[in-house]
Formats: sequence, C-alpha cells, structure tokens
Amino acid sequence: MLSLPRWPMAPERVVLLLALWLSLSGNGALMAAAGRVLRPWSWPNLLIAFALAAMVLGSHVLLLGLLAWPRLFRPAATLLLLATAGSGYFMQAYGVIIDTEMIRNLLETDPAEAGELLSPPLLAHLALFGLLPSLLLWRVTPCRRPWRQTLRRRLVLLVGSLLGMAAVLALGYPQLAPFVRNHRELRQLVNPAYPVYSALLYGLAKPGGTAPVVLPVAKTHQARPAAEQARAPRLLVLVVGETARADHFGLNGYARATTPELEALDVLNFPRVQSCGTATAQSLPCMFSNLGHAAFSVNAAAERENLLDLLHEAGLEVLWRDNNSGCKGVCARVPHEKARRGGDAALCPDNECFDEILLQDLEAWLAKSPERDHVLVLHQKGSHGPAYFRRYPKTYAVFADACQDESLASCSPAQVSAAYDNSLRYTDHVLASAIRRLQAQSHYAAALVYVADHGESLGENGIYLHGLPYALAPDAQTHVPMLAWFSPGFLRQTGMHPGCLRQASQGPLSHDNVFALSLGLMDVQSDAALPAPDPLRACRPASPSLAGG
Repeated sequence: MLSLPRWPMAPERVVLLLALWLSLSGNGALMAAAGRVLRPWSWPNLLIAFALAAMVLGSHVLLLGLLAWPRLFRPAATLLLLATAGSGYFMQAYGVIIDTEMIRNLLETDPAEAGELLSPPLLAHLALFGLLPSLLLWRVTPCRRPWRQTLRRRLVLLVGSLLGMAAVLALGYPQLAPFVRNHRELRQLVNPAYPVYSALLYGLAKPGGTAPVVLPVAKTHQARPAAEQARAPRLLVLVVGETARADHFGLNGYARATTPELEALDVLNFPRVQSCGTATAQSLPCMFSNLGHAAFSVNAAAERENLLDLLHEAGLEVLWRDNNSGCKGVCARVPHEKARRGGDAALCPDNECFDEILLQDLEAWLAKSPERDHVLVLHQKGSHGPAYFRRYPKTYAVFADACQDESLASCSPAQVSAAYDNSLRYTDHVLASAIRRLQAQSHYAAALVYVADHGESLGENGIYLHGLPYALAPDAQTHVPMLAWFSPGFLRQTGMHPGCLRQASQGPLSHDNVFALSLGLMDVQSDAALPAPDPLRACRPASPSLAGG
C-alpha cells in the first residue's frame, strides 16, 4: 500500500502557507471585482491592489493563527479549506455573496434543491482546491515545542499580522480609505473571512432551542359584520411564486410570449412591485409580516403573529399548500400540507412535483365547510434555479435550445434565458388553470392574487441566481411580477370597478402591501399596524375601514 511521506513543520509556517493558499485559491471573485474598478492601472491603483492583498492575507493569518492549537487546527483548517473552495466556486460561477441570508438559504433549503447545485464542476473544484490540500495538511507533523515557546511564537505571529495590517493601512490610507468607502461591496468578497464572519453572525442571531413567545399584532380582528352573513362566502387563493422576475413576464411587455394564457383572461397586472428580500428565507416571512421591509428581521417576525394567524383567528378557513422548501415559519400555527409526491406519476415524475399538484383536491377542501370564507396559499416551486429545465413538463419547452445543465456558466445566456422562460410559461399555465378552477366555483365570490417572492439574475454582469444583499442586488432580483383575478361575484360583492382597479394597479407597490390587501379582500377588520396601505382600498366603496391605517 502506498504510504505518503510526512513533513515536520513549525505550526506558524503551516499557518502562513495555508493563509497564502486560501487568499490565492478562494478569492478569484474578489480579484476580478477589484481589477474591474481599479482599471486603468496606475501607480496609485497598484498600491491599492497591494494594500488589499496584504489585508486579505493578514486577515487569514489572524483567523488561522487563532485556530492553530493541537487537536483543533487540522480539523478546523480542513473545514476552512472545503468551505473556501465551495464559497469560491459559487462566488465565481454565479456571482453570489456568502452573507448571513445566503447561509440561511443554504441551511433552510430542501435536499432536492441542494442536490441541483452539486454539479461536476463544483465537485472537481472542491476536490482540487479543498480536498487535495486537506490531504496534504494531514500529512504535516507539527513540531513539538514547550508551551511557553509555542505561546510566544503564536503571539509574535498574531501581533505581527496586526502590526503589518496597521502599517499597510497607515501608509496607504490616503488612497485606500476613499476606495474602500466607495466600494464597500469588496469586503463581502473576502473568502473565507467574510463567510466565516457571516456564519458567526447567523449563529449568534439564531434563536435558542426554546420556542419563541409569539406576540399578537392586533387586539381585535374579525370577519365581515353579522349583517352581511347572507352574502356568498369569499375565497382567496394567494399564490406565492418562486424566483420570477417581472421583466420576463409577457404581461409586462416582455418580447417572448411567457404569459399567453393569462393574457387571454381578465387579469389585473401590477407592473411595479418590489420584493422585500432577494431570497425566499427573507421575502416569504416578510411578505406575511406587518413589520414591513424597513423594520423586518427573520427573528423578529418569528416572535409575532402574521397575516395567516389573523385570518385564522378571525374565523376563516386557512390552508397552506407547499411545493417548495417549506413556509419558513409562516404557516406554523395554521393548517398546512406538503404536496403529495407519488400520488400522480405525470405531475411527480422524479423526486419532486410540478406546480399543478397544488391544485389537486381543491374542491374537496372547499366542500368541508362551504359556508365559511376560505384563504388558500399555494407556495410554488416556480422557476427556482439553477435547474430551470426541471421546473416544467416537456410539453412546455416552447422556447428552443434551453439550457439542460445545472452549471449555468456552461450554457450561453440565450440558452439560460430560454430554460428560465419555459418555466415562466408553465407558471402561466398553472395560474390560468387555477383561475379556470375558480371560475367553476359559483358558490363562492372568488379571487386570486399572485406575487413572486423575489427575482433572478440570468448571467447579467456575470451574476446568476439570487440572494445578493438587497443594497447590491440588481433590479432583476427585486422587481417581481404580481397580478390578481376577481370573479364577477367578487366584484359585485365588493363594489370594485374594473376602471378603478386598473388605475390603482399602476402605482409603485411592494411586498409590504400584501398584508393590508389580503385583509381588505377578505373583509377582515383589524387594528393591526399595517406596513403599507391596501392599494385597492379606494376601489371598494363599501369596504370597512382598517384601524391600523
């Protein structure tokens, strides 16, 4: 059996070599971004580049130096090598940033979604830049020294790194300070220092093991007044889309016919809607919270009731149906169910189901309590990437030469867009099918509202997928489609006029408006504080006022 040699080496030298390796192998995205903003090259820009390189190297020497203790260093360094290789691959291949929200997305996604990211290029990158150096690290034998000498040398290493970074800052401050101030996004590309920092923030901010106390957000909330009990019960189907960008919706003027079935129906389009976040883990709970985008945090939302709680407590039948990675806590206190995988071979051919599965047994659920108002939330798989080609049946592959690879960089931009647009074409069919099902529900005054949780980058400026920090995210990740459909009975009951609706739909809106819009459509009175007004309130002359504004 082949036996690899062992190399005796001082721990401090191992730290320096590893820090140099991490800085060079894991920071391609940082180098590329810095190179773009530093061109054209000049002596001041070269000095800035040198200062950045020194700061990156120094930060990794500090990180590894703090871990360089017996029994800890090699396991911890192995994890760092693998994490750096993985983070570096995604940062370069998809243009993402590994911040706290991206870590939340990673930990809260389902195995099927995570499996789509395990492409051959990723595995090769992990093997070359993570696994191979880890194997070499475990062949190094640290030199043993008395603990006093070890402590002294470790202090010299750490203090020397701090002094070196301070010297670089002092000497290059006149050029470096304005550069960093104008390009703050570069610090988020330092790998693995920034991902480690983000992971620590996520761990510190995550609630403990005990369930949080859920605070009420309203003192009173009730359904329609007793005098109106004779009216037909209302039915609202709220469809939460996944990864849909507004500029690829045919309803918004996109060149491709991605929404032909919806265009044939009398739907109300909202062309100017901004998402609360750039990833499901942020946008989904924010959409149902009354905190609003400006005050929202995942932990704060988890400690208070949301829109579904109010509707349920007001006496409405509420159900959450999920064909995605879960409701992120939104449906924790109301009835909810996962799409059944295996009951329909056509809709669930592999390990996941197409979104039409969400419409199954709709009539059976409504028949259980036909006298009550109903709210059904359908959480789609939508256009979740990178495997857009898995999001739709083959019969909806209407745009030719679509990318068939999870590694989007291996496809041309046109191929990526074709696969993505095919997924939107299927979403169009799912929504139109839902509307046709509602048209057949003559017993109910029915309405449907669709809004996507966030958008998607398709390779513009080298950026793919979603999840960038909101301040840095392009419009493709935050401008989302939204539409509504109302049955004739719903329009008569509410007194809403189509002309007023069309005018109200054109204004700038956001996820913050969903909370009040849903309460208003279901005629639920509440004194909960509203993150934004109901955009259709003025179109309902008989609508009761909401004390929260």
